[in-house]
Amino acid sequence: MKMTPVEGYDRWAATYDAQSDNVVLALESSLFSELLGRVGIEEKIVVDIGCGTGRHWTEILSRTPAELIGVDPSARMLERLKANY
Repeated sequence: MKMTPVEGYDRWAATYDAQSDNVVLALESSLFSELLGRVGIEEKIVVDIGCGTGRHWTEILSRTPAELIGVDPSARMLERLKANY
């Protein structure tokens, strides 16, 4: 069955955060942390484009942005984000 990327992410959303053995996500997380450390976001409005379920939001919010806005084409990913935050 062929599906669009949005359909794929909608289906993946339920298990997306439960992938402790996903090497790509683990590597990406350390890179994200390194890059976030180079940017001053304190008291600024931050827009997370492609936010998915918000798996980086705890780290972003620890840096005290004035506001954090999530944008994602997958409605199911955004539902998970809203449930988490």
